[in-house]
Amino acid sequence: MLLINARYFCVTVLLVSPLLYATERCAQLPNNWPFTTISTPAHFILSLGANTQDLVKANQDAREFAKILQQHLQQKFPANQNIIYSCVLGNVTRQELDESLEKLQQLVKLSDEVYIYFSGHGTQRSNEVTETDCLDEMLVPFYKNSAQDKTPDSELMRDDEFAEEINEIANKVQNKITTILDTCFSSGMLRAPGCNLKAKMIPKQGDEEPVLPAKICAVNRQLQRLKGTLYTASREDQMAFETSSGGLLTQTLLKYWQLDLSQSLDKVFVKAAKELANKELAVKELAGNFSCQQHPEKWENGALIPLQ
Repeated sequence: MLLINARYFCVTVLLVSPLLYATERCAQLPNNWPFTTISTPAHFILSLGANTQDLVKANQDAREFAKILQQHLQQKFPANQNIIYSCVLGNVTRQELDESLEKLQQLVKLSDEVYIYFSGHGTQRSNEVTETDCLDEMLVPFYKNSAQDKTPDSELMRDDEFAEEINEIANKVQNKITTILDTCFSSGMLRAPGCNLKAKMIPKQGDEEPVLPAKICAVNRQLQRLKGTLYTASREDQMAFETSSGGLLTQTLLKYWQLDLSQSLDKVFVKAAKELANKELAVKELAGNFSCQQHPEKWENGALIPLQ
């Protein structure tokens, strides 16, 4: 039986910077970030993982994704047009997440291209002002001082904050930025009813069941405001999963990419999304409910893009 958990390592430097900790971890040769902006067009990869709670493969996913993406870019572009700066941060903290995004914003320029990847838990908190479903989605970075099942809200990153930081980078590179999130935006890390899959989500303190979207709040869905291309592991109200091999989305995507590195990220994402949808239907029939469904989605500058 395939046991699945719901849903890293870094490359490091010696930089004199107000962003000391994150920039130290992003500046060790050979996969280093530059000291300052350079004139030659470049590709920046920021690949993040957080093995929080019972997740054990998020760090691995971040390493493997960055490695394959770098190989793809090296094959796609001639050597004299292929400057790649890669940073892989394992067990990334909230402070490091802020610092690394801020450092990227400082370094990039119009001719650059940016890739940001995160694997870990997602959760939700109430928001009756800016969310149509009354819930804010939140990324769960690593928090070393947390109890087994408690991470302070101050250590989480709300979708509003994440989108704001991504968009500052997007504005500098004219939206040539791709974000990949292998996480669920659910309210708790629970075993799905009638299903042998465990979700990549963290419960609110004291909650025994997920917070169910009320669908009564008034305004904008946050992910529609995020610029560039966004690939997600699941829908806004769905869980994403981790198997013994790693995040379902990440490992399925990399399986197809390793067959042919010349394929675009978009092409392998579509293949992975279709495979997961088909697998989930089989799991659903076995389990007798819809709780194990995971449908990856693509967003482009705030618009949901149908997968062809």
